[in-house]
Amino acid sequence: MSTSISVFNLTRRYSGTTYALRDVSLKVEAGEFVTLLGPSGSGKSTLLKILAGFEQPTSGDVQIGGKSVIDVPSHARNIGMVFQNYALFPHMTVAENIAFPLTVRGIGSEEIKRRVLDVLNVTHMSKYIDRYPRELSGGQQQRVALARAMIFDPKVMLMDEPLGALDRHLREQLKVEIKRIQRQYNMTVLFVTHDQDEALTMSDQVVVMRDGRVEQKATPHELYALPANRFIAEFIGESNIVPCVANRNEARWGGVKLPCASASVQDGEGWLMIRPEFVDISSDRPAYEGSLKGVIQESIFLGEGTRHIVSVGDVSFKVKTTNRHRKTYQAGQDVFLSWPETEARFLER
Repeated sequence: MSTSISVFNLTRRYSGTTYALRDVSLKVEAGEFVTLLGPSGSGKSTLLKILAGFEQPTSGDVQIGGKSVIDVPSHARNIGMVFQNYALFPHMTVAENIAFPLTVRGIGSEEIKRRVLDVLNVTHMSKYIDRYPRELSGGQQQRVALARAMIFDPKVMLMDEPLGALDRHLREQLKVEIKRIQRQYNMTVLFVTHDQDEALTMSDQVVVMRDGRVEQKATPHELYALPANRFIAEFIGESNIVPCVANRNEARWGGVKLPCASASVQDGEGWLMIRPEFVDISSDRPAYEGSLKGVIQESIFLGEGTRHIVSVGDVSFKVKTTNRHRKTYQAGQDVFLSWPETEARFLER
């Protein structure tokens, strides 16, 4: 049975004025898959270690299922952990590795055997039951680590960069597997990564962290479409950022009015953000107001699409087009850029 996680005003300070976490508060609902996303040093792994009981906070509280666990040792928190480096015992078989958490808890041998077979079936590792870690691929070892973390039916599963050591193909496979298992077991998962693709494709909610603070918590779609600030707009996906001045529900760059949903505009200096896939490119000027004239600097073929770099004044725009209609542009060619005002966002400075 899954349970909720609550973090209240959590701070972790090291020597002097060095902080790993600064007054972090967070709620993860029971059965939710939440990802902590951020650059190195943002505090996401420190938060996970405090939840697991491996580190103590300087101040604040952690509750699991509504009960504080600050003074509860890690082994008594009923939390499963999956690490990037697998942490398997090399001298034990797959079955022995998976059974280890139950063995140290004094569970009977027949019950251990039943549970081991159950989690091996769930993780599609039954035929490797007698192999040693050295005889498995990286993806297979990570499945064993996941099975070991699941076997004692933890209330919460914590995952620290579990796909970081795998190649791209294996990562794609295991992303699907982890989500399938999470749904099947209705687990509450807190997942740490610096890979935005993992965060956007796997999560119910994404928590973006920077410098020990939470910058924004939102669904993947909201995070991508409605970033709270420029840092998130640039950290999540690609974006075009144009300096502008907003006044009376309009955003202007120099003397040009930029298409932007008036509801997102607040008076003052800021930036207009538009994602590359929403920018339309044409060799003909559009009939409506708000297009920008630029020059193609480079067009990069990506297989399913093409990425254009277009110079407009001192700003380089990124434009993504599909290759369905096979329309090409040459370096040095004049083009016009435009976009739907509903897809542009004004970000305060």
